[in-house]
Amino acid sequence: LMALKERYLDKPSPCFLSRPPNGYVFKSEGNSVAPLTIRTPNYGKDFFIKVVTPISNESVKEFYVRSGMTIKTEIPLGKYLIKYAAGEYWIGEYNLFGINTIYSKADKIFDFYASGNQISGYTVELILQQGGNLSTSKLNENDF
Repeated sequence: LMALKERYLDKPSPCFLSRPPNGYVFKSEGNSVAPLTIRTPNYGKDFFIKVVTPISNESVKEFYVRSGMTIKTEIPLGKYLIKYAAGEYWIGEYNLFGINTIYSKADKIFDFYASGNQISGYTVELILQQGGNLSTSKLNENDF
């Protein structure tokens, strides 16, 4: 019985929702002027991205990136962590990808700042690469 239940959970069912469009924004706070580009691997998993302040863990932007796609967005100036959840079957904004959601964060604080007429920005590739310069850590659901 248990094996049957596990197999059933791995299959799409009517409780799964349609995937949001690539770049769909769930939350956006503040004056968004700093460029942020996110590229994702084409591994069949979509991403729910959160840009959060390091100390309060308050999110300033939350958005959806489909598997294998890129989005360009803007966030407020400041220092942020980038957290992300990944999965195959979208359940909704609060349950994300359900019990199979994988939670991670980039092990770097990103500093978006203005210097004269120029505003700093980042391109983040969430693609495992040999010689990559951004390490990541797994998170549990409560730390997301």
